Amino acid sequence: MKHIYIILILFMFACEELEEQTTPLSGIFYVFEGWNAFMEQDYDRAKKLFSATLLADEGSETNYYDYAYAGLGWTAIYKANVNPGINNRTLRENLRSESIDHFESADAGVQLRLDAENMNNLDSLLYANVMAGRSSLLYYLSKDLEVDYYNDGFDESLRNDASLSYKKMISESDTLLNQFPLYEFQYDINININFIRHHRAASFYRLSDLESDNVDVEINYLDSTIIEIGLFTDIYCDLSQILIPACLALTSPMLNQ
Repeated sequence: MKHIYIILILFMFACEELEEQTTPLSGIFYVFEGWNAFMEQDYDRAKKLFSATLLADEGSETNYYDYAYAGLGWTAIYKANVNPGINNRTLRENLRSESIDHFESADAGVQLRLDAENMNNLDSLLYANVMAGRSSLLYYLSKDLEVDYYNDGFDESLRNDASLSYKKMISESDTLLNQFPLYEFQYDINININFIRHHRAASFYRLSDLESDNVDVEINYLDSTIIEIGLFTDIYCDLSQILIPACLALTSPMLNQ
């Protein structure tokens, strides 16, 4: 119900602007249609519509660039995730690189509003979506780096990059959890605060393995993993009977990983 309400607000907002339009459509319409295409899993069309926002609002005092960039960031994440396999490795890398740039652009716009103390409810929702998108993206990038580490001859620089990326994911999601503890992504019912906590638990666990040469650090990460599992899961994992990887697999979010 909450998701329908938010989308209805956007629709009403768009309709109000339509009544006042005497020039080509404002970018908000392309944002709205972009999310419709996104929910229909037509990611190529979604990208075109979000990109159209940037052209529609060019030179306008009122623009929706931040919203478009957030949409482009999430679209790139999803398109990368639906193209698995070795043959699509370069495609995924390019898409995730694009996603980084898009979220940075969206975040820059949000930060300007925050600094000016000029945030409305939709801006706050945008802010949450940007943080959740960056957290998810960092998790997928971390996994990619870890796979490269194991497949490319145990290059220590790759291990360090993977560890750093997992830590960035945890740091980014810390902010999301603190400011939006009940977060839900209105364009996919599977993405919510439990989804983020699952990725945090998996990140802590992978850090315990990547940094296993330091026993104290490894134990700390394992303890953090168990805490996160207890916070997000509706399925009781008796860790005396089931290993942590099996528990994480059992509670794995539905979005392609």
